[in-house]
Amino acid sequence: MSIETNTLIDLLGLPENDIKIIEMRKALDAPKPLLDNFFKEYGGTSIPVDTHKIELFFADSSFYDGSDNGIYGNRDLLFSGILFREETTVPLPFGLEAEDALEKVYEKLGRKEDYHDDGIVPQKIWEFYTKDKKKALLYVIFDSGKYEKVAIVKVYLFEPEHEEVLEDMKVIN
Repeated sequence: MSIETNTLIDLLGLPENDIKIIEMRKALDAPKPLLDNFFKEYGGTSIPVDTHKIELFFADSSFYDGSDNGIYGNRDLLFSGILFREETTVPLPFGLEAEDALEKVYEKLGRKEDYHDDGIVPQKIWEFYTKDKKKALLYVIFDSGKYEKVAIVKVYLFEPEHEEVLEDMKVIN
């Protein structure tokens, strides 16, 4: 399996034992996610893949199916997100590049953001749907409040419990 960014995004929501996820981890030389104490407390885990300057995220399926009862690890562990650092060796999703300023990001994505957060970390957030119709969020984090250069890109499956938080960041056009 070659490392195709949009293919990685299309894998969001698959269980960690799915052959496509196993092949993805093999292609990236990423270890299997662990159900450690952090996971058992918070329901998610991340796997840094330093050779590619990315991070893979896995979460208990209860975050997405409405069955969250605070007991994690008894259900499927889903591939829930990917973070691309500025120096990543994997192409950024949607044709984005680290040197892109905000206007270039708008041009490449074809629209302005759905949400923004100009707090400590200046970021813009877009809703989109994966190939198999799963709602996801694209976070583009910039190196400064001037939005001159992309620093980090994150793609996560949408978690229904975050609806309220996002509502406070909604962009009114």
